Amino acid sequence: MGNIAGVKRDFKALEKRRLKGLKLRREGMPRSEVARRLGVSRHAVRQWEKQVEEGGEEAVLWNGRAG
Repeated sequence: MGNIAGVKRDFKALEKRRLKGLKLRREGMPRSEVARRLGVSRHAVRQWEKQVEEGGEEAVLWNGRAG
């Protein structure tokens, strides 16, 4: 599971996807539709929401390190 060995991830692009998903949720889009549009699971969208609830929007921003 996860990343293929040796393949670089674009952390800023992942951050941008999380922020877009959160924006769509704030606009009232159902979690399942956000997940479909962004190519992630509903669970991932819920995790983003939970992170924001617990730590603010900064919690979903890339902090400069993986893991």
